[in-house]
Amino acid sequence: MRDTRIDFLKFIGLLGLVTAHVSSNSIMIQIRSFDVNLLVILSAMLASRRQIELSPEPMFKYYKKRFTRLVFPTWIFLTGYFIMRFLVFDEFEIKPMAKSYLLIGGTVNYVWIIYVYLVCAFVAPFAQRFDISKGVKNNLIFCAIFIFYLIIAEISSNVYYRMVVLYPIFYGLLTVLGMNWNRFAKQKKILIIASCLVVYIILAIVICTERGYFVATSTEYKYPPKLYYIAYTVGMAFLIYEIVQKINGKFFENRILSGIVTFYSSCSLWFYLWHIVALGISVRLTDSEILQFVTVMLLTTAIVALQRFIVISLKKRTESAGGKFVLSLFEG
Repeated sequence: MRDTRIDFLKFIGLLGLVTAHVSSNSIMIQIRSFDVNLLVILSAMLASRRQIELSPEPMFKYYKKRFTRLVFPTWIFLTGYFIMRFLVFDEFEIKPMAKSYLLIGGTVNYVWIIYVYLVCAFVAPFAQRFDISKGVKNNLIFCAIFIFYLIIAEISSNVYYRMVVLYPIFYGLLTVLGMNWNRFAKQKKILIIASCLVVYIILAIVICTERGYFVATSTEYKYPPKLYYIAYTVGMAFLIYEIVQKINGKFFENRILSGIVTFYSSCSLWFYLWHIVALGISVRLTDSEILQFVTVMLLTTAIVALQRFIVISLKKRTESAGGKFVLSLFEG
């Protein structure tokens, strides 16, 4: 049974990503900058509901399933995208294209988030056994790794160092936090959220005083995540999660609302991929950021809905396991 609250939160995260990619307003960029961390936390919470054995065969099956679910659709999309760019714009550059296939930027730098999801998937089997909800030892280990991360995050922002070292540590820690969140006592949740937001406010004041203007956390503090970015995005992500948990259940029983958020949540990967194409179209149609946002949302929704309709229709007519597997790559 689907959790409509989680679907609703994923929908908020997707709206934040689209907003980030069309808006140049520093306030809007700041407000929505929790989106990636919210989606990572939700992914961790969903993973915590499965019990993944640490023996080789079950882990291999789990990793294979997550890799197939995340990377194969991305590669399919990138291949079609690069063919389209070659036919329309006569663009064909091997090195930046290869970086995109490796999920480290390049021609399509938006796909770095797929790498983040892979990191979370790799960490998940171990993270669910690392209980930081009680006791001192695991909490001290968690804090020590976090402090170590903050130190080495200042050393270099080289993209390879970031991908190989920094992202696995930070998003691994965030996965641990997300998988443990619902084990925490209410007081500990309040302490974590309040501490994050207080640290953010202090750093915002200090940075603003030094530079003479407000600096959004997702500018130079996101790649890799640094304390200013972490404090705001983690604090806000968990605050929004807790607020949504307090909303009356009848709100989520509305058929129209639940249908909308379930659609976007169940198609979130392909929505994210197709919105890259919609972004390129929207900027050629209008200079208005509001109209760009509306265009991206409507166009991406139409493409994903059509794709979903075609896939469901074909699956009903397909009997071979291979055919069903290929079609399943276009569902999520």
